[in-house]
Amino acid sequence: MLEHAEEIYLTLPDNEAIPVFTCDFCDENIYQGDTYYLLNGKKCCEDCLRYCREIAEPLDLEAEKADLEHHDTRWK
Repeated sequence: MLEHAEEIYLTLPDNEAIPVFTCDFCDENIYQGDTYYLLNGKKCCEDCLRYCREIAEPLDLEAEKADLEHHDTRWK
């Protein structure tokens, strides 16, 4: 019985991750417990989201606001 107990103790548990979704951008599995995001209605893994953040251009909100105000006054 003791020999068998040592074998059970040394056996690694079966903690294999379960794939739940697939990233719509890179087709990699998103596993149970992983964080994922919805980007324009598509499932996105953290790596792809990080990549999107790196290539995204920051918006100049003041310029956008001024442009909208300019268009609003033009049609009055």
